[in-house]
Amino acid sequence: MSEKQPFNSLDTHLEIIIKKDGVSYSVLNSEKKILLRQDINVPTDNSGNDIIDFFFNQPELQVFDKNVTIIFDNTTYTLFPNELFKLQDYQFLFEIEHSKQENTVYVYEQISSWEFYFVFRISEKIKSFFDEKYPRAKIKHTVLDFLKKKVQKEDGTYVLSKNKITTIVVVLNGELKLATSFYTPMHEDAIYYILSVYKELKLNNNEFPISILGTKQPTKELKTLLENQITNIKTL
Repeated sequence: MSEKQPFNSLDTHLEIIIKKDGVSYSVLNSEKKILLRQDINVPTDNSGNDIIDFFFNQPELQVFDKNVTIIFDNTTYTLFPNELFKLQDYQFLFEIEHSKQENTVYVYEQISSWEFYFVFRISEKIKSFFDEKYPRAKIKHTVLDFLKKKVQKEDGTYVLSKNKITTIVVVLNGELKLATSFYTPMHEDAIYYILSVYKELKLNNNEFPISILGTKQPTKELKTLLENQITNIKTL
């Protein structure tokens, strides 16, 4: 009988998801099979660092830092067209939309395929903690990843429903027309916002396609409820 793979092996990957109301992490092997998963209900602003420090100093989470991915999953982000993104004032413009928040740092990345910059902010202490513990970790945002990997140049509405957050992206005439996210604890909340987008942009419920991505069962349930309102639906 073979021995269990040690968590600090070169083939082990640690995926950390930082949400508004807590942190979850999964330890995966080289085949992306989950070896360990845990959720931590702790504030992810500047007040929860002592608890996070305790959890991420557990022996089983001493993973090589280059094998760590940290994903921020929230609704606080802004998309800037390339021509409007300026290093000297993007933070000021971000705070007009989302208000000012102390002790935060900004992360930005250019999405070359859409000619936009994606900007989000995170707790300064949280970032400092992970920078020190996993200095070579890959930093991602759920919506940024969705835009880069799943949203196509084909016209349509693209919906990501995950962790009680629904992200709605609309591509019209081959261009990114809208990208917005809402806190949606119930499927009915997600449907309300999707239909509001269709109404605001005057999209045809019987013709304009919608593609839904998310975990299997919730996605199926959302699709079933939407079928009474929108005709052309598929799952990604």
